[in-house]
Amino acid sequence: MAFEKEPILNLPDKETLRPDEVAKIFSCSKKHIYHLVEEGSLRRALDIKSVLCRKPAIRIVTDSVREFAEKRRL
Repeated sequence: MAFEKEPILNLPDKETLRPDEVAKIFSCSKKHIYHLVEEGSLRRALDIKSVLCRKPAIRIVTDSVREFAEKRRL
């Protein structure tokens, strides 16, 4: 009898996530998520330039969020 591995997180069915979405999933601050991206723990997908914002907005690869959680068993 084979058992399927239960997903650790119930992530949205999207390729990328905003930092605030990831922060909500992990129950932490956006600042911490930005830190995890900068240190390479979460993979940045792309930078989106906005007319309304001086800094580009980033998106995080959903698979990297899943991998991060699995490594830490969150």
